[in-house]
Amino acid sequence: MKTVKGELWTVFICGGAMDFVHGNFIPIKEIHIPKYGISFNVDGFDSTVHVFKSTADRYSSDNKVVPVPSLDEHIEIPEKFAKTLKQFVELKENIFKEAVKLLPKLSKGKET
Repeated sequence: MKTVKGELWTVFICGGAMDFVHGNFIPIKEIHIPKYGISFNVDGFDSTVHVFKSTADRYSSDNKVVPVPSLDEHIEIPEKFAKTLKQFVELKENIFKEAVKLLPKLSKGKET
């Protein structure tokens, strides 16, 4: 089975501006796949997989995010799965582009 290199990170998220201001951060695990410039994590509250474009800057201590993410370990990810994640990100981008084109047209019919 072919694999690609990945990085397992601990990153910190918060529920909104108030949590951020008060330092209420929740640590989560996130995998970054440098070869494809994507990362993913799983929301434990609603079992949602978040897949998105990312760069190493996301994990840099220079990004002014507090607390700073930490690299836990280097891992191997099945290449087929990594490619599927990349295709998913591309599909989301294409869906967004088409949705933006349609939404103004849909709202025009609701004029009063």
